[in-house]
Amino acid sequence: MAGSLVQVRERHGVLSVWSAGQKLSELAKGDGSGEHGEHPERFRHVAPAASRRAQVVPIGHLRAVPQVVKRDLAEYDQLCGVGTVEGLTCNRH
Repeated sequence: MAGSLVQVRERHGVLSVWSAGQKLSELAKGDGSGEHGEHPERFRHVAPAASRRAQVVPIGHLRAVPQVVKRDLAEYDQLCGVGTVEGLTCNRH
């Protein structure tokens, strides 16, 4: 609901969040200002951290190795306008 307009109501120490006439969430109001409280259902579908440590997670996606064309280095020299003289490389520019 990020970015959506919602209504927040308090009744008897319970906060409820509504959108388009439907109750989205409900939780008990804290005792003081600046307190942090977790909704009991918030992480219901998230596995505990200990169970995730035992899982093997691949580092990346496996992809086929691309086919690479092998060329003589002289082709690149010719493409870049570079010539060789007696084993030394020199630029024609």
